[in-house]
Amino acid sequence: EGGASSGGREEVEAEEAEERGRRAEQLKTDGNAAFREARYAEAVRLYSAAVELEPENGVLFSNRSGALTALASYDLALADADRCTALRPDWPKGFARRAAALHG
Repeated sequence: EGGASSGGREEVEAEEAEERGRRAEQLKTDGNAAFREARYAEAVRLYSAAVELEPENGVLFSNRSGALTALASYDLALADADRCTALRPDWPKGFARRAAALHG
C-alpha cells in the first residue's frame, strides 16, 4: 500500500509542477508584452510572480533584470542578473544583463 500511495503522491506532485510551469510561462509571456509596451513596473510584477512559481528559471531573472534596468533600479537588476548567471553560466544574455545593470 505504501508504494501505491507514494506513486500517487509523486504523480500529483509532477502534475502540480507541470501546472506551475504553465502558469509561469503565461506570466512570462504577459511580462514580455508589458516590457515591449514600456510598462516596466507591470513587467517586473509579472516576472516576479513567475519567479515565485519557478525560482530556478534563469530566463525569468534575466527578463526581470531587464525590466528593473529600464526602471533604473540597478542594484535589484544586478542581483537578478547575478542569479541568472548562477543558474545559467553558459548563457551570455545573463552577463549582458549584468553589464547593463552595472553600466546604469
